[in-house]
Amino acid sequence: MDRILVKNGATVIDVTHFVSTYTDFSYEIDITDTTEIYIGKMLPFNHFYIHTETVKNVVSSNMSLEYWDGSQFRDVASLTDETSDSAASLALNGFVSWVPDKAYRWQEEDSENIAELSTVNYYDLYWNRVTFSSTLTADIVLKYIGQLFCTDAELFVEFPQFSEEDWLDGFEANKTEWTAQRITASNLIASKLRATDKIQTKDQIMDRLGLRDTCVQQTAAIIYNRFGEGRVEERKEAGFEAASRLKYAFPKIDKDNNARYNNKELSKTKHWTR
Repeated sequence: MDRILVKNGATVIDVTHFVSTYTDFSYEIDITDTTEIYIGKMLPFNHFYIHTETVKNVVSSNMSLEYWDGSQFRDVASLTDETSDSAASLALNGFVSWVPDKAYRWQEEDSENIAELSTVNYYDLYWNRVTFSSTLTADIVLKYIGQLFCTDAELFVEFPQFSEEDWLDGFEANKTEWTAQRITASNLIASKLRATDKIQTKDQIMDRLGLRDTCVQQTAAIIYNRFGEGRVEERKEAGFEAASRLKYAFPKIDKDNNARYNNKELSKTKHWTR
């Protein structure tokens, strides 16, 4: 089972339940320059989406990300932090992606064998560590850290009506965005890929853009479904289009379990949906 842990000082807190599903749960946190966030997965991974609630960080800060190589945490070769705005990390909801250093392979490990996590026992996971260069705005609420294949802006390109207040309020009072539906759509897509043995876990997907268009249509089907019989045809059409796009999608799948996508893997997956 995947784990998301927060360490402040000597205390390690498992927040997986609060931030991995985008439900009614969340986790409020004061992030300092000594706070460490650990993410453990069954297989190596190269990105996640992070969603925070109303309070956003406005303090100048840089995010750093490392991964466990069997003996120590190593800096990634490159990091892209799309939560950063005006040099402040976690100022936005967004994607964080990285490339591990080719010189040091990511290694599976039990947490008890990692000095920083030796007080907890979680087995056979690939760990990374997220830190920040300065103390961030107080009382940030972590709502979701996980996989996501499309954004609201990408949804609105094909379905501009969903940006309108009538659709948002018609779905749910005081609704302002479609994050929950997009996460549900992403999980459904990953489940379909697992069911057909294309992937073992969704973390093998190296680039969300290969599934973005499928996610848009799957999200639309979920939205239309909420409106019942009056939108049956639109729901069916969006569902059919999502299935068609998934059939001919070309996501980058990590077959070598190293969180990188290479030319050999390209040849393995070129015709995987046919």
